[in-house]
Amino acid sequence: MKIKAIYRKNLKMSTGKIAAQVAHAVKNLGTTPADCNIVVLGVSDSKFYAACTLPNCYIQVDKGLTEVEPGTETAAAWIEDPVIERAKAMVEHGKAIHELIEMTQNAELDPKNAVRMIDENGEEIYY
Repeated sequence: MKIKAIYRKNLKMSTGKIAAQVAHAVKNLGTTPADCNIVVLGVSDSKFYAACTLPNCYIQVDKGLTEVEPGTETAAAWIEDPVIERAKAMVEHGKAIHELIEMTQNAELDPKNAVRMIDENGEEIYY
């Protein structure tokens, strides 16, 4: 698993402020995998708000005591499941349903992060 965290680079926050906001966002994900990588990226507002629509994304809202206005959304974080990310990539590249089934048969998936797909017969499949 991988934790991705992003911050709004146009806010011109100091390095310490960025670190604090990202740490708050990651902490507020709740229980996180003990052995995982954390990727932190500074992004534009458009990319920030697009990422904020992801399921299970935590958005950090600042209290406005130091560098930004109260209520400013400064950072966001979410956990990526590699099985789900690979399934999404395979679908985007036109892989067949049976290849997805083979890939996920032995994987443990969190039901909250399941990918819903429709097969060629119109039946729902959850990965």
